Amino acid sequence: MKIYFVDTSKPGIINFGNMGVRNFLISYYYERESGGGLIDTVRENFDNAKIFLDSGAYSAMTQNTTINLDEYIEFCRVNQDKVDLMANLDILGNGEASKESYDKMTDAGINVLPCYHLGEDYDLLKYYCKKADYVAIGGQVGLKFKLRELYNYFQNVFDIIPKEKKVHLFGVTNFKLMMRYMSRITSVDSSIVSRRSAYNNSLSYSGIPTNTKAIPTRINQEQVKALQEYAVTRILNIEKEINEMQELKIGQI
Repeated sequence: MKIYFVDTSKPGIINFGNMGVRNFLISYYYERESGGGLIDTVRENFDNAKIFLDSGAYSAMTQNTTINLDEYIEFCRVNQDKVDLMANLDILGNGEASKESYDKMTDAGINVLPCYHLGEDYDLLKYYCKKADYVAIGGQVGLKFKLRELYNYFQNVFDIIPKEKKVHLFGVTNFKLMMRYMSRITSVDSSIVSRRSAYNNSLSYSGIPTNTKAIPTRINQEQVKALQEYAVTRILNIEKEINEMQELKIGQI
């Protein structure tokens, strides 16, 4: 299992890499302005790194903007040799539109992961499993505090996905979930370390201050770095532990 770390700034990417991270998820929504600046940053600074290019559809939705599919296709075409995985441009809340987007991208010769979302018709998931060897699952963020519902949802999903297929979970670092389904999960990603780097929203290690007023217990940048290093190390150790457990199970078969 690979855990992809998410950041949207060059300092954040460099920071993660210096802490030992080698799996990066980069969002086209932020990359389109620089023409691939973060992708180049990873390739120029860290050997053996893996890059997962996401469309950034969720970020666009939260900013009440849209992503042009033709422009995303061209970006993927230009950068496909620099990245290891690419995600389809999903249309949140519209499964059929996501399917049309996926079909258009694959027809254009772009090898992308289709993304199935919580609440969509399971026929869409079955369609993606017929078309692709690697599928992504998203839309489960709202269930992160409802473990029983979350487990039931993924049980239904994994009952449909053939065992030989690879599966990526968007926005997941629920370690109990990862342990429970480690034999079915190929990769996950999360921005939890970036978003919680200061643990009180007073300072981001990437250099972007947020909500600095009216917070009585601000921590300085060195303390932020120490907390972030601890969180990154913990996640990398869990990734290692899961993979060692997987190897042990395979060896016992």
